[in-house]
Amino acid sequence: MAETDGPAAAAPNDTVWPGNLLDAANRAIIEALQRDGRQPYGAIAEEVGLSEAAVRRRVQRLREAGIMQIVAVTDPSWATCGWWPRNSARWPKSTTW
Repeated sequence: MAETDGPAAAAPNDTVWPGNLLDAANRAIIEALQRDGRQPYGAIAEEVGLSEAAVRRRVQRLREAGIMQIVAVTDPSWATCGWWPRNSARWPKSTTW
């Protein structure tokens, strides 16, 4: 697996760090996470042609740069059930699963 995860490994016109954070590999990582944010880094690594460690580092750098955030997206239909707290990030105390 060819790994381009540092300035020494990158071609002069394709600097990865700290230059252009949105190179082809990072865009592929972001697209993979947008499709399925729960897939393991190993699966993403195989898809984009990098090592798992390189994907992990790239995701961390994207997060630190503020380019990417890891968030949970709720189903809006739950908000209409009457028990979802509209102005709070807390679960209702009476909620049991």
